[in-house]
Amino acid sequence: MTDYPAVTGVVTAQNTDISALCMGVADSEGMPAQVLVAGGIAESNLDEHAERYGAWPDVSFGCWQQTVAYAPIGDQSASQENIAYVREQLFQVNTACNIAAPQYGTYWRSYGQHAATYDDGLRETLGRYNWPSRGYSGNPNAGNIDRAVRASWAYVQGASPAPPPADGLVYDAFISPERQTYDWTCSANSAYWALRSVGVAVPPKDEFVYSMVDAGLISEASGLLDGSGAALADWLSATYGVDARAVGVVNWEWQHQSHAGYGPVCVGSSVWYHWVSIKWAASPDLLEIMNPALGYKGIYDTMTEAEYRQFEPFYGIWIPATPVTMTPPPAEDELSQAEKEELEYLRNWYEQAKGPWASKIHEESAKGQA
Repeated sequence: MTDYPAVTGVVTAQNTDISALCMGVADSEGMPAQVLVAGGIAESNLDEHAERYGAWPDVSFGCWQQTVAYAPIGDQSASQENIAYVREQLFQVNTACNIAAPQYGTYWRSYGQHAATYDDGLRETLGRYNWPSRGYSGNPNAGNIDRAVRASWAYVQGASPAPPPADGLVYDAFISPERQTYDWTCSANSAYWALRSVGVAVPPKDEFVYSMVDAGLISEASGLLDGSGAALADWLSATYGVDARAVGVVNWEWQHQSHAGYGPVCVGSSVWYHWVSIKWAASPDLLEIMNPALGYKGIYDTMTEAEYRQFEPFYGIWIPATPVTMTPPPAEDELSQAEKEELEYLRNWYEQAKGPWASKIHEESAKGQA
């Protein structure tokens, strides 16, 4: 049997470490445990209690979003009793994993293991698991599949770009942004957001900014005084106890080598005369950023490779942290007009059934008139 890489530190939103579960179940299916990790990220962001109520049969639950209609438990019906029962069962992560694994295993053995590369195999398997079950090529969920495969590498033993932070920092790239009030505080806002994103307790922002002034890091006349970021990184480490690394010049390729998304990366350019925080790599040619000055020189909350190279060189400060996910799940497709009308009809029927109509039937039944 192929010796696939081990996974570790796979912790759900409910703080359950499912590393051993994924390893054991995947081994019995002859597939990498990384398939289950990537699948869990794609389907629910590793949330044991994820739930989706779409138009039937698009009702699914659990970490791997098994649909009620096709789950090998319950009676596969749309009854409220069956939905509630399957929901309860799939919220148990062991049950959910043991139900999802055979499906992933079938797709891995039939398609994934025959792909040109290991990553291609992961993508193909995930593409087959979910609607429209057509593999990776041409799949409307390809962006989400890419996100999940990239994120899953953070849990593979020996694949991390650096040892997990000793202080256990967890990176939340979805916190609210910081916007600068003064044109000389872009670096301060970027650093402040970076600390918040890894859960560090920070003072009010004005206090933080002027502590940087007092430390000789920034001035109203020039902004950040050491454009390499080295002095700022040292100050962040000493003041807030984080592993803030001045990593020198960082190019586009560096961002995509398990750095962007693996903790905040503050970057500054003397060409752009601006500092921002890189949140994650949204795709091979797009970065999501936290920009303190939205629209400055035409850049908002994303940056393309062409835009990045336009303002090179960038100097970086990286705070390594445990990545959770790279991007939120894609927005669900809009319902068609026919689906909306059907949903409205069912809602109206339900309201009538539980409202005055139901009361009238009960009254007439009691009088022997129904």
